[in-house]
Amino acid sequence: GPMRELHSTPEVITELGGIHAVAKMFRRDYDAVKLWEKSGKFPAHTFIAIRDALAKQGKRAPERLWAMTMIDRKAS
Repeated sequence: GPMRELHSTPEVITELGGIHAVAKMFRRDYDAVKLWEKSGKFPAHTFIAIRDALAKQGKRAPERLWAMTMIDRKAS
């Protein structure tokens, strides 16, 4: 079936097993992941691991949840 879309960092963190589980996944402390939850943004370096972990559960999250540096396509 279609992938279920998640809409927020708290939702994603919950689906991945909670703050402790995500902290362990990235070898970060609880407070770091709590900040991701509160700020509504994940660091760019977590994108692939989180995307893949969610995909295994048939879920996905929009790219806007990551603090990505996008290439400005209008630049020459």
